[in-house]
Amino acid sequence: MIRIRLFGALRTILEYIVFVMGGTAMLVMFARGMGILWSRTPEFVHPGFRAALVSGCLYFYALLIYMPRIVIWGLVIPQVLSWVFVAVLLYVTALLLAKVSSHTPVNRIVLSVISLYCTGRVIIFFSPALLYDLASIYFTMSFAGLLGGVYGFFLFPRVRSESPQSSPMLLRHWIIAGAWILLFSANWGRTEYQLIKIHSVKDPKLQLYFVKWTPAEGEVREEPIGKPVPSAHYLTDLEIEELRAAGLTGILQTCGHTGHEYPPPPPETRRFVASGLVVAPR
Repeated sequence: MIRIRLFGALRTILEYIVFVMGGTAMLVMFARGMGILWSRTPEFVHPGFRAALVSGCLYFYALLIYMPRIVIWGLVIPQVLSWVFVAVLLYVTALLLAKVSSHTPVNRIVLSVISLYCTGRVIIFFSPALLYDLASIYFTMSFAGLLGGVYGFFLFPRVRSESPQSSPMLLRHWIIAGAWILLFSANWGRTEYQLIKIHSVKDPKLQLYFVKWTPAEGEVREEPIGKPVPSAHYLTDLEIEELRAAGLTGILQTCGHTGHEYPPPPPETRRFVASGLVVAPR
């Protein structure tokens, strides 16, 4: 019976990620393509439907294959585990509801509400789509919660009907799991091979910061791009002082950088600032 429960939890994880999170990513792509939501590149614009679809698919694919990580209490944890945690929580809740009560519509509604709440909340921690502003955050949370509620409503009868004589994992589930393992393993092997080759050179690591420079009066200073973006400063005080000493004036806006912030890069990392001039249209 333990084997059946493990396979049932694995099936729930696969269905939750594909249907709820994948469906949320598709809805956000559709909203951006139709002009309902904005995109930032780095300014806020309305992309075309094809651009929104391709960029959204590539982003969701990167989340599952490259698996971004976050540092919690000194431990590097893949963020996709937050989706796995919610899926396992829903499966365990469905098992408990099936044990303590009979098959009534109330059980399905209770599990649907729990799934709706947990899915809407987990989007803040790890979203299947890019979140640029409050509108995209609320939109993604709303549709993720809606899809999560629908999935939770239909999850209870499936969990309740699990039998020790048959495996919950169907052929399509094994195909999805196998394809993911194959892609993840291939990417992991390629990444580790490239890292080994880079480390064998023993040169200091480089970190590039791509900065947009806009002419303005006063000393050079760093400002965020757009009001909805939090006012985070990427350049150090020493770098700003060196630019001021060189006589540079105006506004610097960081569009992105290579590498990662967490865990912090080693002390011997060399930082380079690449800036570009923005010319106002006439």
